[in-house]
Amino acid sequence: MNTSKLENLVKECNRLKKILYDNRESMSNLNFILLRDVLRPDESEMGGNVETPDDIRRILKVKIEKIEGQIKQLVNDETAILEEENDEELTEESNKPTDTELLDFLQQELDKSAYTGKVVCRKSTTGRGWRLHETSRNCGILDVRQAIADYVKQVRKGKV
Repeated sequence: MNTSKLENLVKECNRLKKILYDNRESMSNLNFILLRDVLRPDESEMGGNVETPDDIRRILKVKIEKIEGQIKQLVNDETAILEEENDEELTEESNKPTDTELLDFLQQELDKSAYTGKVVCRKSTTGRGWRLHETSRNCGILDVRQAIADYVKQVRKGKV
């Protein structure tokens, strides 16, 4: 979020509200002249000549409303960006294949194998982790899930 822009808008809005509040009941000629010169209203804010304290109050209110609109827009834009990012994360998570889909895929790959069609899940012979792979060894079986389940049993029994 563009926090510095938001902070500046909030400060300016608060400053204008304070001026409006401080001059809500009466406005000296000096304040009137100073505010008229400081505010320098553009044509859309003036709606005519700036001749009375009420004109200054009207301009202050218009400026405050304009800034509050910009603040609201900034917050809405940031909210939309955050929601979009959140939706993307949810979409990525929902597109993630389930464990069943992953195991089904591995089984399908094994079933169409031109090598042996047998799989084993075992501790690496080089001592660097474990392996799930197609094998020509006698320990190979035809079911991926069963190969994994057999390895889990061996680990739990402390045989691996």
